[in-house]
Amino acid sequence: MANKWDDAKAEVKKLLGKEGKMPKLRVDPTSLAPELNRIWEAFNKARSEVEAKLLDLQDGYSKAKNAAKQCGDVIDGDDFGLNQDDPKDKKRIAEVTNILLDGLSDIESTCDNYVSELGKLDTLISNLRKLKELKIS
Repeated sequence: MANKWDDAKAEVKKLLGKEGKMPKLRVDPTSLAPELNRIWEAFNKARSEVEAKLLDLQDGYSKAKNAAKQCGDVIDGDDFGLNQDDPKDKKRIAEVTNILLDGLSDIESTCDNYVSELGKLDTLISNLRKLKELKIS
């Protein structure tokens, strides 16, 4: 099947007739199609691989957040080997619990931020699939 370039050359040859000449081009633009298509296939493969790795990253951060939540569940309510009935120990338990839960909260927040940013990146990478119709014939 002819492409628009081939159609354009044929039309110009008709218009020029026997008297006119097409300029000698250094490169036939259509001769680059196989190379461009090969490059496209490599790009598309890389895009698919990046999508898979991105999903792995999102899953990893989600697992890390869930692990931090589970750690928080264990810490919250633990007596740390102290006597909860002793007012001094009760205060230390509350302090230690708050410090540890704050640290875990930071991990959860960081994981949420990464998952959110990776989600935006995923959208951009997924949109690259729309380019698949750019193959040249």
